Amino acid sequence: MALIRHHPRYPNLRLPLLDLFERRSVFPLPATTVKSVSDNGINIGDLEKLLILGHGNGGTVYKVCHKDTSATYALKIIRSNVHRALSEISILRRATHCPYVVGFHGSFQKSNDKM
Repeated sequence: MALIRHHPRYPNLRLPLLDLFERRSVFPLPATTVKSVSDNGINIGDLEKLLILGHGNGGTVYKVCHKDTSATYALKIIRSNVHRALSEISILRRATHCPYVVGFHGSFQKSNDKM
């Protein structure tokens, strides 16, 4: 005896694709370098960890507060090799106008070659 299952037809749900070419820069972006102090002058010692926002494949993201200004930031501690960290920094620096990426303020490197 054969068992036949009837699967209801699901509606064809399609989302419109965003026109990414309108948001992309036409000109090549300048090369980036890693600094020990962020672009806006924040040192890693100026930040106080408040809570963990999440864990991912590359590291842990913390909600941090700047001790002097009380500004809130997200700080990602990357626990992988330097090449992977530099690649992520480069992508974040180039994605400044992307509406789906948070703003990048700077990067820090520990003395043991981990970001």
